Amino acid sequence: IGPDGKMTAEAGEYEGLDRFEARQEIVKRLTSENRLLGTDAHRFSLGHCQRCDTVIEPYLSTQWFVKVGPLAEPAIRAVETGEVRFVPEMWTKTYFEWMRNIHDWCISRQLWWGHRIPAFTCANGHVNVTEEDPAACETCGSPDLEQDPDVLDTWFSSQLWPFSVFGWPKKTPDLEEFYPTDVLVTGYDILFFWVARMIMAGIHFTGSVPFATVSLHGLVRLAGEKMSKTRGNVVDPLVAIEEFGADALRFTYASSATSGPTVTLDRERLAGSRSFATKLWNAARFTLSQLEGKPRAETLLGRALSLPDRWILSRLSATAADVNRHLGEFRFDEAAQALYGFLWHELCDGYLEMVKPVLSGREGDDDAQEIARAVLERCLADSVALAHPFMPFLTEEIWEKLTGRPGTLIVSPYPEGDPGARDPVAERAVERLRALVTRVRNFRGERRVAPTEPVALSVEASPAETGEIRSLEPLLRHLARLSEIRFGPAGDGARRDVVSGVAVGLALPAGTAPTDREGVARRLSQVDQEIGELSAKLQNPAFLERAPAEIVEKTRRRLRELEERRAALGTAASE
Repeated sequence: IGPDGKMTAEAGEYEGLDRFEARQEIVKRLTSENRLLGTDAHRFSLGHCQRCDTVIEPYLSTQWFVKVGPLAEPAIRAVETGEVRFVPEMWTKTYFEWMRNIHDWCISRQLWWGHRIPAFTCANGHVNVTEEDPAACETCGSPDLEQDPDVLDTWFSSQLWPFSVFGWPKKTPDLEEFYPTDVLVTGYDILFFWVARMIMAGIHFTGSVPFATVSLHGLVRLAGEKMSKTRGNVVDPLVAIEEFGADALRFTYASSATSGPTVTLDRERLAGSRSFATKLWNAARFTLSQLEGKPRAETLLGRALSLPDRWILSRLSATAADVNRHLGEFRFDEAAQALYGFLWHELCDGYLEMVKPVLSGREGDDDAQEIARAVLERCLADSVALAHPFMPFLTEEIWEKLTGRPGTLIVSPYPEGDPGARDPVAERAVERLRALVTRVRNFRGERRVAPTEPVALSVEASPAETGEIRSLEPLLRHLARLSEIRFGPAGDGARRDVVSGVAVGLALPAGTAPTDREGVARRLSQVDQEIGELSAKLQNPAFLERAPAEIVEKTRRRLRELEERRAALGTAASE
């Protein structure tokens, strides 16, 4: 078979026939000569071109190759010695397996476009390979030269990218300044096609590895399928940006970039990221409205911060440290989730609601208001800075309105978190407060009454815990919409429960709706399931040996709390 799919002269009488026609003619001849025993249908794997779906035939041809063995050896050593590392680390083994079993590389391609192979053949059949177009054959001097029609494999050209863009082979100032580079971020599917070859080429041509770290992410898939122009299942980013916004698309990609092989993209996640952007924008609007034309503390050092103030600053510092750690480990998904959790659940749903009574003047004094405004400003400034790599347009807009310095966010210091701002006491007290508020709201749902229905809450706790809860009593009343708070054992008829290790009782006015027994049963089932999981974990020797002591103790505390809650729920179920 020739390159045009037709039979060559070696096919004899079938010369010039299309390959499919020739096969039919051969069957006819075998039949006419009574040589055919029979024909059967067979199912087998048949290669097709991914672009035009043409059946691919085996075809022997002359090609150009690179002897890769001598190039692979130093590239293997570079990873063995740590000059180049892969993230996740699991790809190191895959790299070694391929590099240690590598074959010579066919670099010639029969395509219309590409870098022409610099090989020239004269009229006498002599092959000349030169960096510059030759004027005559180096062997016989013939001026009649024809360049090889093949082009280089695209990866042959791409392997030169880290240094060719800086003017190589000339030793330019850019090459001296910027090569080798630092981090390469790419998909795992081209680890061999591109990354390994860049390492080999970089060492061979420059004597240095092209980068120190390779971060390999998964492939973006739709409904489990790799996006492909050939399949037509491609999401046009411009269309997605038009519908959801550029920041939402960017945040969705970042939050989906797990260490696994798949980055899932779907409309639900895009819509969720758009809602997150809206949440941040609304928080900024609220904060800016509270800051405009109003005094705020110039510094928080030495000021009497409330427990909510201390709590949110502690959580801000913890979040900044977490985001930096995750980014340093190239876990963009975990960094995005840490930021999402803080902004949505702690800043917006937590602190903003806690501070509204102070800002409105219903609670606290002028000093408390000035401190609250300063805390809000700090939280917003650091939050938009942390979110800037994920949502650059929205955060830059907010930053300009907050600081009056357009275009400066990208060059501002990235928040790292202040260990001195961590406040375990405030975190414990406020998290207990939030858990109590959540339990009161759930209680109303269980009793199927309106969210504004007054609830009486009794709290039985240690003296230290009681003191912390008393200090937050006005805020607890406001957020939970309580009619009464009592410190002591729950009264007769109250629903008993355990929240954050504190025994509580909840009661509605007489004559309200009965208990939602199905809801209690569901919660009891959930508690039983978690008790089973934690018990199994604590009975696992591997967990007890390998987990940090503080994690083991935290698990034990959680199990004790759940067992107390189960007892309280069992009582409620029997009422």
